[in-house]
Amino acid sequence: MHFGDWEGQRWDDIPRAELDAWAADVAGYAPPGGESPRELQRRALDFVASLDVPEAVIITHAGVIRTLLAHWRGLPPERWTELNFAYGSCTVVDVPR
Repeated sequence: MHFGDWEGQRWDDIPRAELDAWAADVAGYAPPGGESPRELQRRALDFVASLDVPEAVIITHAGVIRTLLAHWRGLPPERWTELNFAYGSCTVVDVPR
């Protein structure tokens, strides 16, 4: 996910009003110059849809796989954080076509 102006910043350096806006709408809020988790999800889904192969290996961060699996499982944004992945883990998914 692109965190825009928040990239490389300490939490204490991010304006409180921005953090409050994010907390009020975690899935829909985009940091200034960045993208929201919903936008990340759309970008990831577009990428998967662009693959023209019967099988693929995708190496990614947990946020990307979390938003993809949330979509495929029909989870609302408030449940996305229920999907946890161990570092270096392998997740196998059969994507309906």
